[in-house]
Amino acid sequence: MNFELKTLSESPDIRMVTINKNKKAGDRNYRMFVAFGQHAREMIAVETGMYFLNAICGAGDLGDINEDDMNDALGNYELRMVMNANPEGRKKVEEGAYCWRSNKDKVDPNRNWSYNFKVGDDEDKMYDSYGGEEALTAVETRVLDE
Repeated sequence: MNFELKTLSESPDIRMVTINKNKKAGDRNYRMFVAFGQHAREMIAVETGMYFLNAICGAGDLGDINEDDMNDALGNYELRMVMNANPEGRKKVEEGAYCWRSNKDKVDPNRNWSYNFKVGDDEDKMYDSYGGEEALTAVETRVLDE
């Protein structure tokens, strides 16, 4: 298996791991992208991603999926994973703001995508589901979109 770790952003520190079998990154016809931890307070998402990555690497249990099926899938697909898509928000949660959902700029990265983006007003800024003034203005969302 081939693994490649790429830094998508240094501030905030967002990294992506690319996994495939027997080819270099980008040579696949099919790609699957999974981002964990967009909502900072949903801490289990990041740990679930790490568990899944461990299992793919052979250090964990794949449950009902056998190793041959996983190898076949990775032979046809390139898997790209971001373990923590909101590291600065996660840091706030780890420091005790347990209900924090947004990034450091109080924008919910999950609501900042261009698909179905809804423009908020000044009142919306009070809520943790505020999607920002424009789509893809949050660094976290923009680097994942690229």
